[in-house]
Amino acid sequence: MEASCPSMLYRLLVDRFLDEVPSDEWRRTGKGLDWPAPENATFEKIAGAVLVQNANWRNNASKAVENLKKMGISEPFKIVEASPALLREAIRPAGFTNRKLKALYEVSKLMLNVRLDLLDDYSLKRKLLNINGIGPETSDTILLYAFNRPVIPVSKYAKRILKRFCNIHLESYAEWQTYIQENIPRNVEICKTFHALLTEFGLKYCTNKPKCNICLIKADCKHTMIQPVNR
Repeated sequence: MEASCPSMLYRLLVDRFLDEVPSDEWRRTGKGLDWPAPENATFEKIAGAVLVQNANWRNNASKAVENLKKMGISEPFKIVEASPALLREAIRPAGFTNRKLKALYEVSKLMLNVRLDLLDDYSLKRKLLNINGIGPETSDTILLYAFNRPVIPVSKYAKRILKRFCNIHLESYAEWQTYIQENIPRNVEICKTFHALLTEFGLKYCTNKPKCNICLIKADCKHTMIQPVNR
C-alpha cells in the first residue's frame, strides 16, 4: 500500500533533516525528539508550552523558563504563592506578560486541584481549554509533551509545510489535526518527533518565502513540482 503524504514527509524529514535539529532546542532520545526538559518535568513542559506562544524559544521563552527555575518558582504551588510582580519579571522575556501570567496562574491552580494525569484525552483537553490563554495548539502541546498523549499540535509550520508538500488545503484546526493523525501512526514518539521536525524545518527551510533552492526534500514536494525553483 502506498504511503500517505504525511507519513512520507515524516520519513523524509527523519532521514534528511533530523541531524540538523539543534540539540539545545529539542531533547534527543533513542526514539526521536522530545521537549527540552527532563522526562518527568511535567510542569516545566506545561509552563514552556504557555510561554512559547507567539515567541521564539531560544531567545525568549527558554529564558523565561530559566528565570522561573532560578527564582525557585517552577512548581504549581510556588506559582500560586508568588507575587504577580515577581512572576511578571520572571516571564518578561517571553512577551505578552499579563496574558501568560494569568494562564500560568490558572493552570497551576488546576494542577493543584485536579489529577490531570488521570483524565482521558478529551477531558484533559477540555480542562486546559477552559483556561484563558490556552488554545487548541497549546493544549495539544501540553497533552503531547507533558502527559505523553499521542496527539499532534497543529502549528503554523505544520500547515505551511503540508500545504506545500502535499498540496492539501484545509480550513479549521480540527481538520488539519484529523488529516495528520489519520495518516501517521498514533505513537507518542512519532508525534513528538514529527511536531519537532515540522517546527524546525519551517523555521529553517519552509519559511514564509520558501527556500526551495536549498530544500532537502524539494524533489518530492508538490510545491516545487508546479512552480519554478529560484536559482
